[in-house]
Amino acid sequence: DFVRSWYSDFSYDPQFLKETKYYLQESFNSLVMHVAQQDPHILLTHIIKLYHVHFAMYQKANNTFESHKVHPKIKIPDDS
Repeated sequence: DFVRSWYSDFSYDPQFLKETKYYLQESFNSLVMHVAQQDPHILLTHIIKLYHVHFAMYQKANNTFESHKVHPKIKIPDDS
């Protein structure tokens, strides 16, 4: 159902859905096998670095959003 929700705009053909599920599963299996062959220490270090970059970007985006928030008592005219 999850895959169907992505691809229903492209095709309702059951074979298309079956092949899409198959290739997604094969891709995931290949990724798991590749990760399993890596040095866990190096892999974890890389994941932590990626998370740190992601978190820093999140904080920057959140701070930007917060700095542009309108005070709750300010009325914004509705142009509709």
